[in-house]
Amino acid sequence: MSFDPRLAASVSGLFAVGALLVRLAHRGQPIERRRRDWLKYAVFVAVVNGLWVSAYVGWAVAATALGAIVVCGAIEVFGVVPPERRAQAGAAALVFLSASLAPMLAFSRGPGAFAFVVLVTAATDSFAELLGRLVGRRKLCPRLSPQKTVAGLWGGLGMAVLVALLLGFLLPGAHGLRLGLVGLATALGAVAGDLLFSAIKRAVGVKDFSGLLPAHGGVLDRFDSLVLAAPAFQISRALLLG
Repeated sequence: MSFDPRLAASVSGLFAVGALLVRLAHRGQPIERRRRDWLKYAVFVAVVNGLWVSAYVGWAVAATALGAIVVCGAIEVFGVVPPERRAQAGAAALVFLSASLAPMLAFSRGPGAFAFVVLVTAATDSFAELLGRLVGRRKLCPRLSPQKTVAGLWGGLGMAVLVALLLGFLLPGAHGLRLGLVGLATALGAVAGDLLFSAIKRAVGVKDFSGLLPAHGGVLDRFDSLVLAAPAFQISRALLLG
């Protein structure tokens, strides 16, 4: 699949909406918080765009990007668990992350599907966080992730479905209700992945897996949602779109 100009326009619009929500969330916030938020958003835009663009550059580049996530994630898990469990934890993380992300390459059927799952996952994460800050009151799961709210969850899922419908041209032959359900399944996988790795961090008593990405933490802190979103996308696509 060649690059579709509609993709660049759609992505630009989504990140513009995200920037507007960041700006709205800054009301009443100190300047230090605002600077950190913009840094976080800039890093988010860079890494998300870098990942989906890698698929259009070539299979080897996309494989390298996913491989880097897997290896860095395994190293981060190795670094946060107690010393006596590091070898087993690092190896388990390597196998689990590989098994979760490899299908993006093996079964994505081209860069369009790769970009679709990356962008729907990113929309779930970002809009859930931003809408949760703006209108969220009730906490979703305070023991695992104190910042997540019920309103943010519904907002993130809703935006993910809208983004899936917007990006339907990336999945030839997909449209309507089935396309929306694929987007919803992908978003639910993203939420589950985020909560899974939040539980792991709480179990070992750390806030972030590392400090590699400014204002985000580690590679897993940024891409944990993708770990379950990717297989959720592949399964739902196979069941609903054939």
